[in-house]
Amino acid sequence: MYGNRVEGFGTNNGRSESGQPLKPETAEQYEAGLKGEWFKGDLTANLAYFHIDKQNVATLVREGISETIGAARSQGIEMDVAGQLGGGFSLIASYAFTDARITQDGALSGNIGHRLPNVAEHSGSTWLKYAFQNPTLSGLNLGIGAYLAGKREGDNANSYQLPGYVRVDTSVGYSLRLGASKLTTQLNVYNIFDKRYFVAGEPYNANRAWNMPGDPLTVIGSMKLEF
Repeated sequence: MYGNRVEGFGTNNGRSESGQPLKPETAEQYEAGLKGEWFKGDLTANLAYFHIDKQNVATLVREGISETIGAARSQGIEMDVAGQLGGGFSLIASYAFTDARITQDGALSGNIGHRLPNVAEHSGSTWLKYAFQNPTLSGLNLGIGAYLAGKREGDNANSYQLPGYVRVDTSVGYSLRLGASKLTTQLNVYNIFDKRYFVAGEPYNANRAWNMPGDPLTVIGSMKLEF
């Protein structure tokens, strides 16, 4: 069992109507949870509750002009599980329930209580990996996983929603010992089904031309040499 409290701040981009820099955004976070491990550490899990309050959230009052008159609250539950399944298989999975809402908006008071844009109430991911056990294929591994996000509000007024989506990724990797060094090569394929989806909307108005689409099918290769 654990708990913590964190205070933080960050800079806000933009200028106020008077031309002054915006006040920094401040945050206060509380978290409490449970951690455990089983089967001699082969299986680990974490369950946590979090509550975050943000002040001086920048709010667009008109085109090109922002003011730090906003506040937001985010709270929910996160769960993570990781473990060795035996036979060369391993699994990592996570899930989050997030209730994120606007708690102060002096420019547009009608938004108080609305959900924060671009924050899914339900989200999660899973990744399954297989490391070949046959000595001939030692060092070779395959992976496949999925990331999912539920429907999200597209703007502060909650006037439209972005649909939920599931993106599937995969990978293949190979590690080879070169004397005292280790060479690792990996090929990742993201969004293997080339699914069309949106990762973010326009938070200040319902101009859907500003919605941000997700990346199409993407292939990335990497090589790492450890001495």
